[in-house]
Amino acid sequence: MFTKLSNKFTKLNNKIETIFLDPNSQTIYELPENEKVNLVLSPSLYWVKKVAIPVKYTREARKLVPSIFENIIPEGDFNYTLYKKGEYYFIFAYEDETIIEAAKKVGIKRSNIEYIYFAQSEMQNTIGAIKINEKQSLYVQNDIVVLVPCCWIEEISELDIQNLISLSKHRVKLKRYSYKYTGNSSHYKLIAATFVLLVMMIVQYQITTNKTEEIFKLKERLFSDNNLKPTMLQNRSMLSKYKNIYTKQTNIRQYLSYILSINLMGAEKMSDLSLRDKMLQAIFINASKETELRINKTLNKKNISFKTEFKNDKVFLRIFL
Repeated sequence: MFTKLSNKFTKLNNKIETIFLDPNSQTIYELPENEKVNLVLSPSLYWVKKVAIPVKYTREARKLVPSIFENIIPEGDFNYTLYKKGEYYFIFAYEDETIIEAAKKVGIKRSNIEYIYFAQSEMQNTIGAIKINEKQSLYVQNDIVVLVPCCWIEEISELDIQNLISLSKHRVKLKRYSYKYTGNSSHYKLIAATFVLLVMMIVQYQITTNKTEEIFKLKERLFSDNNLKPTMLQNRSMLSKYKNIYTKQTNIRQYLSYILSINLMGAEKMSDLSLRDKMLQAIFINASKETELRINKTLNKKNISFKTEFKNDKVFLRIFL
């Protein structure tokens, strides 16, 4: 049976007709070469699961979809998509070639197809059963749009795509190119291009391998010439140790310059300067309480950790490293 697009099976959506695609449909469409249509897929043309995925972002969930379908769907060149509704993700697996073949059977060419939609996203709110071919009906069970034999349900309504007020945003595009082998010249060219690309990758791999070997040799020479440790962990530890020593020595020189810059009066003088582990100590004799105040005033400007003590005409200065 041949027919042009009718209101019973199609709907105007942004000037593009919408067709429900079912592989068992008896309707044949006659479409001009340049006319575009949107396809709503029957559940027989895709796999769907409703799952709770404990991730924050959809992009993270997308990476998990192929593994969720593992050992569930047969082997094939599957594409995957998903969308979130409430707390759950609806995830899909579909094959471009299967959709293209089903469309071809009803007179729709690949060039006619604009977007692909799923009955799951477009008809999830369906009430009751909808007959889509002579043997099967659509039915919503546990939020999943499924196919059931027509004889299972007594009250069945006819498919009317006009019941869709508008299509959802959950759509996909078929791949621009098909890589299915048909034996024509374009595929031979594709194979030749793939072979050239493979050769280039092998050459690049060999160059990278040679460069890597050179880098390792340079690394070994560098380690040997500079008496470095065999592992980066040991070298980092050694570097950290020397950095600490350098910082400590730098601080000591700086603190010594602060001590020597203290203005002493009359008979005041420094009688002792010593370094102990984490402390630099200076002792000033012939001192007074005013001497201690003068020392404090000088060092307070330096923003360092120190302590002074006045005892028996002596000022004890301790700077902490």
